[in-house]
Formats: sequence, structure tokens, C-alpha cells
Amino acid sequence: MKTELIAPCGMNCALCGGYLALRHDLKNKGIRMPYCEGCRQRDKKCAFIKKRCGLLPDKKINFCFECKDFPCERLKTLDSATVSVTG
Repeated sequence: MKTELIAPCGMNCALCGGYLALRHDLKNKGIRMPYCEGCRQRDKKCAFIKKRCGLLPDKKINFCFECKDFPCERLKTLDSATVSVTG
């Protein structure tokens, strides 16, 4: 597992549809899906949480679990959305 594929929220980008679409070049196979290299590889602090977090964008923390308010409401919402899609 590549550690640079672990997003600030803790998600493994290697399991994400956008990353897998890029890795397997699905656009050239006729499947329209957005490509993504992962948050850290694009120097993104977190695609879902960054606008509501004052710590990730300012590099005061690297991962959400380092925050004293972990898990924040936004992370809980993201987590519940992921669970409902996958399970």
C-alpha cells in the first residue's frame, strides 16, 4: 500500500472509483468517469472537508485523527455516506 494514497480523512484513495478509473484508464475504454490521483498527490488537503476545516488547509495537522474535535460533523457525514454506498 502506498502511504501517499491515504487521504487526510483516512480514506485509502487506492479504493476510490476516481483513482481506479485513472489507474485502469477507463476513459479510453469508453467509460466516462472522473479521474483522480488522490488528495495528497494533487496537494489537496481534503476534497470534502477542507472548506470547513481551519487545520488541514493551514497544515496544522496532516490527518483528521490528529484534531481534538475528531471526528467532526463533516467527517461523520462523509463516513455515513461511504457506508451507505458500500454496505
